[in-house]
Amino acid sequence: MGEGVERKVEYLALADGSQNGWTAYKKQRLFGGLMRRTRSYDEELSKELRDPEYAYEFILGLMEGEGALTLEDALRRTIEVMGVKEFCALAKSKRVSFHESNVVDFLKGKRNPKADTLNSYLKPWKLKAKLTLSSAA
Repeated sequence: MGEGVERKVEYLALADGSQNGWTAYKKQRLFGGLMRRTRSYDEELSKELRDPEYAYEFILGLMEGEGALTLEDALRRTIEVMGVKEFCALAKSKRVSFHESNVVDFLKGKRNPKADTLNSYLKPWKLKAKLTLSSAA
């Protein structure tokens, strides 16, 4: 593993309702700094994404900065990187069941999930999405 890199992270709520503060500083480990993407890197990343905290940081990272993705697109990208079979196996181990064909349809944009479905896709990582409405004064 490489040197840790500090970055600002915006937190969503965890499934148990705790929020750990809305803003925190975390250290994210990178694999040997900047390196080319290889099959072994993708396999290692797929293994790392089984960890709820790592997946949480990964999804939030995709939603930050310029070119930030929506939660749905970040989730699609995370599942693509992890692999559909691996994601379904993780979900099954957490007692959440998905048909691989439904997950593939979601990845291809053929399915636009409702809030409950989106939360069920986040459940294997013990995550839950919340919508916040505030005044635009």
